[in-house]
Amino acid sequence: MEWSDVARRIEAGEDERTEFKRLFEPEKCARALCAFSNSDGGVLVLGVDDDTRAIHGIDGDPESLSERLTGLLQSGLSGPVHARIGRHPVGGGLVFWLEVRSQRSFEPLRRGPRIFVRRGRANIEPSAEELQDLLNRFGYILTEEQTLLGTSISDIDVGRFEAFMTK
Repeated sequence: MEWSDVARRIEAGEDERTEFKRLFEPEKCARALCAFSNSDGGVLVLGVDDDTRAIHGIDGDPESLSERLTGLLQSGLSGPVHARIGRHPVGGGLVFWLEVRSQRSFEPLRRGPRIFVRRGRANIEPSAEELQDLLNRFGYILTEEQTLLGTSISDIDVGRFEAFMTK
C-alpha cells in the first residue's frame, strides 16, 4: 500500500476496514490489529485524529516506533499478525500505517484472553453466536448445530436416529 492509498483512506474516514489513532497506544492498537486479523483485514493508521481526520504525524524516533510496532505484531497477540508497515513524513513527524491481512489459522487471534472482531468502526468482542461462527470459520470447532423454530423432541424419528448411530 502506497501513501496515496492511505491518503485516500484518510479522506474517506474510518470504516470497517480503516481505523485511525492519533498516537501509538499499544493496547488500543493491539485490539485493532486483533479485530482486523479476525475479520476481513484492514489498515490501522497512526498519526491521524479519528474524529477530525487531521493528519498530525507522530513525533519521536521513527526506528524506535518501527521496532515497537514490529514487536506488537510479533508478540502482542496470541500469534503473529500478518501485516505490512509503511510510513510517510508529514510536518515534523511521520504517519505510520499497518496493512493487516485477514488471519487464516487454526484459531482466531486473542489479546490476552479476549477475542476481538471488527464491526463497523468498532473493535468489539463477538457475541456468543458470532464467536461460534468465527470458530467455525477458522476450523477450530466444527458444528452442525442449528435451531429449527417450531420443532420439539417428538419430531425426531428415534428408529432412524438409532440406525444412524449404529452405522
